[in-house]
Amino acid sequence: QAVLVEAFTSRDLSRVKRTLLDHLDRIADGRAPISDFVMSGKVKLGSYAKDRDAARAAASGVAPVRKAHYPPAAVVADRAMRRDPRAKPVYKERVPYVVVFGESTRLVDLVVDPFEVVSHELATLESRRAVPKINVKYYITKLVLPALDRLLCVFGVDVFSWARALVVSGGSKVAL
Repeated sequence: QAVLVEAFTSRDLSRVKRTLLDHLDRIADGRAPISDFVMSGKVKLGSYAKDRDAARAAASGVAPVRKAHYPPAAVVADRAMRRDPRAKPVYKERVPYVVVFGESTRLVDLVVDPFEVVSHELATLESRRAVPKINVKYYITKLVLPALDRLLCVFGVDVFSWARALVVSGGSKVAL
């Protein structure tokens, strides 16, 4: 938000670039609050292809041909329901989630409830267990930079080249 305010009030691209790079550094260093990373999606359990395929397979006795997946918010809701059946969300309820680092490249395997990250951080202070880390590279490359690029292309700015310049100069801890 600060980058856009700077762009439309000052119209000085060097100040806009400095503001953007400061924000990217803040995100990469872990100085941004977890609330900045929380996303949410409407969950409509029972209406997804995975649910329909499972129902057809149960009725016919034949395994489903394709491997369907829930969207990220539904994955988080499904995990919560496995732990506690009373956690079933109401139809079209928004379920929050964050993207963490992991072994998989599929987004649905990398989403967790924000409370899991916070509770692990608190528990780690006492037990030194591994903490699920927010995947800042995902947020920067898939959410922040594309959105800013679409908005700042009006000024003829390539936001991705600015971010790459930050990585090349060694200013960021996230390789883009």
